[in-house]
Amino acid sequence: MKTRGLITCRASRPRTPAGADVYGLVVWDAEPTLIVGDTVGAVQREAVRVFGGGSDGDSLADDDPGFVAAWPLPDPDGPAADITGWLAALCRETATAWFTILDDPVIAR
Repeated sequence: MKTRGLITCRASRPRTPAGADVYGLVVWDAEPTLIVGDTVGAVQREAVRVFGGGSDGDSLADDDPGFVAAWPLPDPDGPAADITGWLAALCRETATAWFTILDDPVIAR
């Protein structure tokens, strides 16, 4: 696992128009993961599932146990505030992994 440079996430996100797809990007491990959903919340919940361990069994706790000890993974089906707070801490506190909502229409096409 290569450690990446620190990338700062934007604090606020504009609301997505009804019916539009929402794109999220997880940068961690060997390859980036693009998540597509119908709401920001759904995409954020899926990102937490990705960090919790995919089909290969690898989890963020394996790559950055210090971060996960300080900021335990939230329940992906738990309160939205827990998920957004954890994702904000991820962007702020670690360079091992990163997540963002791709809200620029040019990027999302």
